[in-house]
This record gives sequence, structure tokens and C-alpha cells, in this order.
Amino acid sequence: MRRLLCFIMALAIMLCVGNPMEVYAASGTTSTKISNTTTKTSSTSTKKSTASTKSSATTKNKVGTKTWKTQKIVKEFKRGGKKIYGEIYRPVGDGSFPGIVIAHGFNANCGYARDFAQELAKNGVVAYIFDFTGGGNNVKSDGNMTEMSMLTEAADFNVVFNGIRSLSYVDEKRMFVMGESMGGFVATYIAGTRPNDVKGLINFCPAYSLSGEGYEMLLKYNLIPDVIPFLGAVIGRKFIQDLVGLDIYKVMANYKGKAVIAHGTGDNVVPISYSEKAVKTMSNAKLVRISGGQHSLIGNSQARAAALNLIKELSNK
Repeated sequence: MRRLLCFIMALAIMLCVGNPMEVYAASGTTSTKISNTTTKTSSTSTKKSTASTKSSATTKNKVGTKTWKTQKIVKEFKRGGKKIYGEIYRPVGDGSFPGIVIAHGFNANCGYARDFAQELAKNGVVAYIFDFTGGGNNVKSDGNMTEMSMLTEAADFNVVFNGIRSLSYVDEKRMFVMGESMGGFVATYIAGTRPNDVKGLINFCPAYSLSGEGYEMLLKYNLIPDVIPFLGAVIGRKFIQDLVGLDIYKVMANYKGKAVIAHGTGDNVVPISYSEKAVKTMSNAKLVRISGGQHSLIGNSQARAAALNLIKELSNK
């Protein structure tokens, strides 16, 4: 009986897991080559500097009206003494720009979205990609996957979100959140718990299937092992514990801003029905159906266009 219940639990976890091919090397390898002709690399510390103090510039740059030169900045934050590694891709110019924080999926890292972040920067958006603490086997952030959960990832997201919106060249009134797979679950949690701070929500194949019943029973009868080997990774008891009572559909209902969800009709990891329920739950959400799309859409042109169009619509008013 115990073995059967643990197997059921593993299947529940599977529903939140991105395609194993989403895992990228921590060295920064991506699925698409990035041009370095307009990208400069520098590093910053977590200490407050003039770059993190709001400037007096009032010009609000529009999105998608020109091609900007871009700059890459390695930007790290701290939460509970643990390093959160991340990279800023920003347009180089005066005035302020919209900002977006992009979250990766289970056992992946920020490299999966590096190419898209570069594309956004060229269109006039400050894009921040980062590794969750304990978020994968190949992350540059601190932490262990056995200590990771939806709530620890939400805590990481809150820290980096606050840091990016405080940058002198970011318009804090035009901040977007985005995620893919499990990262989409976390981005939705952020939008629903701080709706007044999020201008728009963008998700690709979000793992809303993770929100469900049955976890309480496993916890009540102490059927959750301390460590759970799964898909080349090992998660811990905390992952399941923090899902108890966490109904993402109730959380997302608090968000009244605009949202766009791109989901593949061929997704056999998280069926599109979960996103269909989401757009009915949120008051201002749109579902973009990617015909035949699987459980990874970061490289899909239709999904990318939907994301950029929402940022344009809400930023250029």
C-alpha cells in the first residue's frame, strides 16, 4: 500500500515537471545561439549602488518601436544567506523601460530563456532570468533540490522581483512576470499574491496540474519519504508538504490584470485543460493554443509573439 501511494505521489509530481530536455548546462549553454555583437558583459553585487537607485529620468520608452542595443549584466541576490544567480538583459538607452522576471521549470535553469530575454531586450524590455535556489542539478544558485518547494521558489521570485523593479532604468509600474511549466505556477502565485505590483502575467504551459488534492492524506499518514528520486533529480519531503492546501486556482483569482497563457494542444505532461480552467478563473486572461505544441514553448514563435504583444499592449499606453 505504501509503495502504491508513493507511486501515485510520483505521478502527481510528474504533472508539474517540464520536458527533461529543458535542462541546460550551468555553464550557460542554450538551445539557440545568441549573437554577442551588441552584448557587453559585466557583473554587479547585491550591494546597493547608483545603478539600483531610481534616477530622475521620466522618459518612458515604448516597446517594439525600434531595435535597441543590449547589455548583459550578471546580477545576484541573496535570500536567507543563499545566493540567487541571475542575468539581466537590458536595452541600452536613457529613460525607463518595462521589466520582466522569467522563471524556469523543474530541474532546469535560466539558460532555457536566455535567447528570449535577449529578444525582449532588443525590443525595449529589461528581462531578468535567474536560477531558483535548489532549483535544479545544474543551477548557479545555492541550495539543494531536497530543500526546494513551490513556496521557496516563490520566496526567491519575490526577492528578485523587488530587486529588478528598483533599478534606475526599470519602470516599476510596468513590471511583468513569466514562467514555463513549474515556473509558470510560481509566476501565477506571485501575480495572485501581489496583484497590484504585476502589470501582466505571461505563462507557457504552466504546471497548474500540481495544484490538487491527495497531498493531505499522504502527509497525515506519514507516507512521504524524506527524499524522492525523480527524473534525474532528488526532491525532498518539503516539496510535498508545501503543496498541502495550496490551490493555485484560488490564488490566481485574486489577479485582475491581463494575462496570456500559451499552451500546446499536444502537451502530454500538463494537458491544456488546466490552462483552459485558468482562463475561466482569471477575469482577464487569454489562452493561446499552440497546435501540436508539446511541453516546452520557449522557442515557439507563436508563443513568443503572444508574450511580446501583451507587453506592448500594456506598456505603450
